[in-house]
Amino acid sequence: MRRTALFIVGLLLIALAGCDRTESHWRDARRIGTVAAYEQFLAQHPAGARADEARRKLEDLRWEQAEQRSTIAGYQKFLQDHPQSRRAEEAKGRVEAMASDAKPFWEAVDECTEAALKRFLRNYPGHTLEREAQRILDELAQTPEIAGNLVELVNRGKMECDARGNGPESVSLRVRKRTPQSVALTVPVGTVFVAAASDRCNVVAVAESSLKLPDVNWQTVSLPVLSIDRQKAAPGASDTFRSVRSEPEQKALRAILPALGRAQVNNDARQVAVWIITDDPTYTALTSSVVRSGTFRPVQLASDVAMGMKLCDELGVDITRKAIWRDRQRVLRVLGNGSLRTWLCSDELSWRAAEARNTVAGYNELLAGNPQIRNADEARRRIARLLVDDIPFVAAREKGTAGAWKEFLDEFPGHARKAEAQAAYRKARGVQDIVDLIDQRKIAVDIEGSGIENVSVRVRKLVPESVVVYIPVGTFFVSANPSAQSMVGTREVEIALEDDKWQSISVRAACANRTRGIPDSSDRFSVQRAPQQQDLARLMPVLERAGVSSSVRQAAVWIVTDDANYEALGILVSGSFGGFGGTRLIDRMDAAMAMKLCQEAGVDMTRKAIWRDRFQIYHALEDGPVKAWLGAQR
Repeated sequence: MRRTALFIVGLLLIALAGCDRTESHWRDARRIGTVAAYEQFLAQHPAGARADEARRKLEDLRWEQAEQRSTIAGYQKFLQDHPQSRRAEEAKGRVEAMASDAKPFWEAVDECTEAALKRFLRNYPGHTLEREAQRILDELAQTPEIAGNLVELVNRGKMECDARGNGPESVSLRVRKRTPQSVALTVPVGTVFVAAASDRCNVVAVAESSLKLPDVNWQTVSLPVLSIDRQKAAPGASDTFRSVRSEPEQKALRAILPALGRAQVNNDARQVAVWIITDDPTYTALTSSVVRSGTFRPVQLASDVAMGMKLCDELGVDITRKAIWRDRQRVLRVLGNGSLRTWLCSDELSWRAAEARNTVAGYNELLAGNPQIRNADEARRRIARLLVDDIPFVAAREKGTAGAWKEFLDEFPGHARKAEAQAAYRKARGVQDIVDLIDQRKIAVDIEGSGIENVSVRVRKLVPESVVVYIPVGTFFVSANPSAQSMVGTREVEIALEDDKWQSISVRAACANRTRGIPDSSDRFSVQRAPQQQDLARLMPVLERAGVSSSVRQAAVWIVTDDANYEALGILVSGSFGGFGGTRLIDRMDAAMAMKLCQEAGVDMTRKAIWRDRFQIYHALEDGPVKAWLGAQR
């Protein structure tokens, strides 16, 4: 009995001691308040009085951890530990939502490190982008570094850039990688930076630059550049570039840029070479560009232009086809002696230019600049062929624009089909003959005499639209006074009428009726086409080129209009005080010169009355070119 009592007392003492330890451990777990503390308590007292409460506390703490981590792995771990939790459905819902949320993937990608991608895979198992993350990691393992040029890497999303202006000769470029791999970046020659502002020029890199980008930090490099938009301002530090292109649009510029960057010349000469290719400027245009930049120095500019021209020529650009070539004489006027001047004046270059141009004007310029050039005879032969060659005329006709006809007339002066081209040029510009406009009642005219060499024409439009009046050579001004001479226009004139006000112009003319008096301001005229208008149209340019006196001009006109012989030409006389009725003005030399020029203009002199007087005229002439010509006509 006593032994039984002692046994019971012992059990009670043991139970009391166990209760004391459980409570002590519980107090410790609550004080610490961590998952590990409650896990340890349950490991020690899995069936204790506080076990259920400990499990509830542990579930709460693990839920807090899952929410703090906010990852698929975190909520999956909670569900693994507490599959029967009251929060199980909420945890499953969050796992499902996170599996399609791309934000954590792109955050890992933006961090651009191997560790970030591995962390994403660890925290988001089963994510819809899990395979893409693994692919990037595999690519990183196979290719730890990628290399490429700026445009390629930006377009592939492997890096981003920010470019800003730094004056006319450099760009400040900031770059950083957008990929886990290290990046070996190249900015090749020819990379074009497109300005964000429309009034700022685009620029092109003229030297290659390379950078290593091991991390995501921004790196900055200064790139040497040249402008490819001459008429726009250079970008400053506040100007940005909206995009980059891998190469300039101009094929010729793409071809020469690498060599241009290596050339041992100053940057101004490089810039001139680029502008020659991209803008084809004249010397005046280049001067204006330099003036705007505030660094105009004529002598230095001339040497830069000449060096730019030579650089283009050496790099295979046909400088003789550029606008600057036609201004080379202006360059030479301020260019000092030296190798550049020797090159620019060389016969070989001048002949190549004329040959490439292959026009009458081109060969004329060659001969005017150097009459003794060894190719002079060949140039003259080519001029003669070109003056009757229909190919350039047909080419202008096929284009049919005013610009095409003007170019033909400028490049082929004196061409056999000049008159046709002039008519086509006027038609393309909407210019109409004065006679047609009068007949169509589009204009009103008032014409009065003004001596022997001019008529005064007043004209205004009668229609709402603008009118351009053309008074061709050979226009016949018919005198209303039967005692006064009619007049024939000897120089073509154009008058633009924008409003309905009268406009006045003096038209160069010659008398067309030998036997009448010279008209004055009291005489009025009507207008019609002269029967000999085509002959006069051919004759007048010949007279202009010859620079003849008014008496020769008048003689030539009368030969055409009146079929005057030498005696009839004598009607033009001058009194001692400037009146008429005294000394004969048209002498035998004037008559012979007029005959010669008429023949040069294509007038058949053998059908003219004065041809029968050629022997009389010939014997009275002094020796010289005109007498030699007339003698050869026998």
